[in-house]
Amino acid sequence: MIEVEGPGKIAAIMVEPITASNCRIVPPDGYLQRLRKICDEYGVLLIFDEVMTGFGRTGEWFACNHWNVVPDIMTVAKGINSGYVPMGATIATRKIAEHFEDNIFYDGLTNFGHPLACAAAIAAIHVYREEKLVENSKAMGEVLMQELERIKEEHPCVGDVRGKGLFAAIELVKDKETRERLVPWSVEYYEQKHAAMGELLVKLKEDGVHTYNRWNVLMIAPPLCINEEELMEGMEKIDKALTIIDKYISTT
Repeated sequence: MIEVEGPGKIAAIMVEPITASNCRIVPPDGYLQRLRKICDEYGVLLIFDEVMTGFGRTGEWFACNHWNVVPDIMTVAKGINSGYVPMGATIATRKIAEHFEDNIFYDGLTNFGHPLACAAAIAAIHVYREEKLVENSKAMGEVLMQELERIKEEHPCVGDVRGKGLFAAIELVKDKETRERLVPWSVEYYEQKHAAMGELLVKLKEDGVHTYNRWNVLMIAPPLCINEEELMEGMEKIDKALTIIDKYISTT
């Protein structure tokens, strides 16, 4: 696209290092590094959206750290103060920031620089450090992925499991060999839940497991403070609930 449009017409490329609500796609090693190289080659800014992946969610402070790639600009929110007070922020490299010292960008929002939200962010970051929540996310993430791989082997309906840290997903299929999705990726099933997925979510909620789905993908994002006993309890309930989908695909 840069070559087609011309680098002078492309201001930036913006991506999530790991896609969030869009089904938790983890890029292969080398992808983000190559993206960084392309942007540098053509003078295009690289922007990472770390709204959902930032602040320890993937077992690193930011998901891009898994690949040692530094963006020019990073957008963050949610985990910046654990969601206690609405807040978003933009982080830029020194080179980008210095540009605006002499080229003022006049802009403002009603809650711009809100002291309560900023105080909550500072407090949350202290807790992340003091309670080693990022390290816990990494350690529990390894346990989580081991359990997900076990579940994948045991359930005919599980076509793929993926994620990093406490940021994972289970992809449900009709057939493991063909990887045919349980639910088509269509507008219809985005706006309303497929019957089998709805039944699965109801069962999980009854058992005390709160999660959500996109089409045929079940999202998993437990709190960063979770311990192994709690994590295993949740995974056991997910394991049992997936029999609903196993039965569904065996009869359709």
